[in-house]
Amino acid sequence: MLRRKEEQTVASKKNTLRTNLGRVIMIGAIYALLGFFISELIVNPLRISRLIGIRLETVNNVSMILIVLFFIGLIAFAMIVPRKLISGHVIDLLIIVFAVVFLLVSVVLFAWLFPMENLTDDPGPGAGIILLFFYLSYLVIVFISTISGFVYDRMKKRKV
Repeated sequence: MLRRKEEQTVASKKNTLRTNLGRVIMIGAIYALLGFFISELIVNPLRISRLIGIRLETVNNVSMILIVLFFIGLIAFAMIVPRKLISGHVIDLLIIVFAVVFLLVSVVLFAWLFPMENLTDDPGPGAGIILLFFYLSYLVIVFISTISGFVYDRMKKRKV
């Protein structure tokens, strides 16, 4: 009887780990998806215009609006994650790793699937510094959100 109870406890811990890892991967994927949309809208308005067939001015205007909306969405998601989705396990710190890895993989995959065929697809001279600012702010947002959620949950568990 005692042996059976121990086996159920081990199985329960494995299921909890599996659930937590799946949750961490999904949070990292959502962060990466928001970051991917923003970075591609910053760098590729010419390519988007060519692929969709819409005038460049329209794509630029819509891109600016979408960049602001996605950045606000990223910040809003980063404010929701610490309180609602982080459980205080050490595995939650992998959100940072998954967010960065998924972002890099998605950018490389997009560049491989839709290569630059025209020389005019190159981003403008200011896009690099804007993209650098975005990537640095992206890392800071993901890092602070994850660490603050981890610390918040640990402090909450200590008080109880």
